[in-house]
Amino acid sequence: MICKEIDCHSKVRAKGYCAKHYTQIQRHGRVTPEKEKLQNGGICKIEGCNQKLRSRGLCSSHYYQHMGFYQMKKNKENS
Repeated sequence: MICKEIDCHSKVRAKGYCAKHYTQIQRHGRVTPEKEKLQNGGICKIEGCNQKLRSRGLCSSHYYQHMGFYQMKKNKENS
């Protein structure tokens, strides 16, 4: 049996979906597109920051701050 997702020809793992699509449903509650378009042309979503994206819409500095490795710092303009 093959995955019930359109244009997917992988073997079913669970509930009619292949491993990739089933995992997406488990994590996100939906099947996610192959590549979601980057918003802002791949620029960090923090106002005033123009660095390239690393993950979750954030540049490396803001991503690591968000993940708790560093304390979040206010932008100089906003302090």
